[in-house]
Amino acid sequence: MKTPRLLIAAVAVAVLALGVAACGDDDVAETTTTAAAATTTTAATGAATTTTAGVTTTAGSGSEDYVTEVTVTADKTLFDVAEITAKAGVELTVTFVNIDAEADAPHNIHFRMGSENFFTVPAEATSEEDLVFTPSTAGTFTFFCDTHPDVMLGTFIVIP
Repeated sequence: MKTPRLLIAAVAVAVLALGVAACGDDDVAETTTTAAAATTTTAATGAATTTTAGVTTTAGSGSEDYVTEVTVTADKTLFDVAEITAKAGVELTVTFVNIDAEADAPHNIHFRMGSENFFTVPAEATSEEDLVFTPSTAGTFTFFCDTHPDVMLGTFIVIP
């Protein structure tokens, strides 16, 4: 009999906490959490950060959404992400995961922005590597696998 009472009490506390957070002061950061995503909005800057399924997206007041962290997985000579939007001058962390155990060659991820090149080392499955860099030039570029550049590629957008 104690378990249902504890559950009801826990739900009541959670509902009360959400109500207090929703009525908060404009100078206080607001955090909303659901099973699918966690969002933090900072009232002072208007920037919102959302983390969903391994992708951290940031949106500033009046700007496009961009990622600061993203996981890209290679499987069957395909990337699971087709487009990544980053912001010039803001550090980007790309976690590259290769799960393609049937490939005829190793995989990597390579970002080319004019004369700037950032890439992981080609590796066999199962492998994981973090690539951390700061794009400096705004524009639309590509990311690709060096061993399969015609089929493993995506669009890399860098906003000003």
